[in-house]
Amino acid sequence: MLIPWLLAPGWTMRLYLLLLLLTSPVALLLYRVDAGRRRKHQPLIAPWKHHMLAFIGGWPGAWLGRKLFDERRPLGFLILFWLIIVSHLAFLNLVLISFILP
Repeated sequence: MLIPWLLAPGWTMRLYLLLLLLTSPVALLLYRVDAGRRRKHQPLIAPWKHHMLAFIGGWPGAWLGRKLFDERRPLGFLILFWLIIVSHLAFLNLVLISFILP
């Protein structure tokens, strides 16, 4: 009963796209600030903040931030980072399948 409600074609996709549009630039900015701190040898932003922002929808900005600012992170960080991205892509697949299959 919960799955069809979550995958309702109308508002689910609009809400998800709104989250992407609002949180991706913030995630990108967070990676930029962190790269500046790394260069100045200042304390870095806590990894959980990066993950939380990616989890709530900023994963495209976080992915781009890692590519642009060459963030080298420990393996544990990268594993969780990619699990977040894969979970978002799985969610998108479910929503798209609900559009195709009535």
